[in-house]
Amino acid sequence: MKIKGIIIFGVLAIAAILGFRAYQHSQWSPEEKAQQISSKMAEKLALNEDQIAAVQEINLKRILGHYEAYEAGRNRDLIKEAVAEWEASLREVLNEEQIEKLHL
Repeated sequence: MKIKGIIIFGVLAIAAILGFRAYQHSQWSPEEKAQQISSKMAEKLALNEDQIAAVQEINLKRILGHYEAYEAGRNRDLIKEAVAEWEASLREVLNEEQIEKLHL
């Protein structure tokens, strides 16, 4: 019975932590979200300084495009358009190896 209680407590604790992180992320400004995404991309793709600046702008445009789509009632066409523009813009900034790592 003790083990069952410990397992339940562990699962609830993990769920609470994940829920809190999701809540925190939802409270970030578009600029903060773009910064977070760009930082992860910079690390994963070994971006240079010029690429980091460009990628941050590209990510911000994508996030703002998503916001616009949600304000328009979760308009799928606007979301697809934002993602397509994001991919095209990244292809202009990244090299072939980075594009492959990002699975574009």
